[in-house]
Amino acid sequence: MKRPGKLSRLSSFTRARRTAWRLVAVLLAVTLAALSVPPCAASDVGGGGNAVQFLRDGIGAAGRAMGGAWTALASGSTSAFWNPAPAIQTPSVMVGGAYEERSGGLFALNYLGGAATAEEWGISALTVQSEMYDVYILAGGLVRGSFSLGIGANAYVFGVPDQRGVGLGLDVGCRYGAQIERSELIVALASKDVGWTNIVWRVLDVEETDFAAWVTRAALAVSSPLGEGRLTVEADAELAFNRPPREGEVDYWDKAVEASVCAGIQGTWRSLRGRLGLQSLTLPLAEARVRATFGIGFTYSNLSIDLTMIPSALGSTYLGEFNVGF
Repeated sequence: MKRPGKLSRLSSFTRARRTAWRLVAVLLAVTLAALSVPPCAASDVGGGGNAVQFLRDGIGAAGRAMGGAWTALASGSTSAFWNPAPAIQTPSVMVGGAYEERSGGLFALNYLGGAATAEEWGISALTVQSEMYDVYILAGGLVRGSFSLGIGANAYVFGVPDQRGVGLGLDVGCRYGAQIERSELIVALASKDVGWTNIVWRVLDVEETDFAAWVTRAALAVSSPLGEGRLTVEADAELAFNRPPREGEVDYWDKAVEASVCAGIQGTWRSLRGRLGLQSLTLPLAEARVRATFGIGFTYSNLSIDLTMIPSALGSTYLGEFNVGF
């Protein structure tokens, strides 16, 4: 006699695996297509690339506490940054903000954003501000059962005395969730600044062009009950093309391409949660520097508070984030 429950669970796992490989194939095909463009057509501009390096480690207390491994689990006020695909969750509306202080107070950021998720669609928006630049992100997408697909637009505005930079970029992403026995599995892909975002700089009367890196992340998250709480783990693999290839360039992959991984673990007990992450471990791992991240948080009624610390010899980074659900 057949066991429908077991077959259903196996079917969910098979669908999740097939969907993940299909999504990987699509983004890989897009990336290879872009890189196959003749170098002279791709770029003859001398910009160094990676013009928005300050955002590469991510934003928000929750995501940073997970070491930046937040592409699959992202929700709330900063979700537009991590993945434009709507979160696969109960329909809700969340708004919130965050404050980040880097390098012992040398550099500070403010965030304000929100996300609304319905049964068949979701939208999110975010603004990031500092004394030197502003970033605006608007994203939206469709939800079909346990699958979501989204697209986002970025606006970068840099400004210091006698200098100004502006760029418009495109993000795409998707998520797929499956229930396997008592565990929840989410696979996700997100590609940020697709095809590189041109940052046009104007310094006095001179105009120059640089690029925001084209960054693609593949993520896997698993969440399982543990006693009276829940244990969640996510790992992200990142491939970053800092700029387009140049005419005649033969060592492009060595000079302009970076690969890294990051991972985080979250434990939840009642209204309390703790997070631990390993941030941006560059490949090969034998040469990587281990950077640990730590975070705690709690939920009271509809209010969620998260705090994060990232130690550094150059000055630690501190973040505080709040989200209110409706």
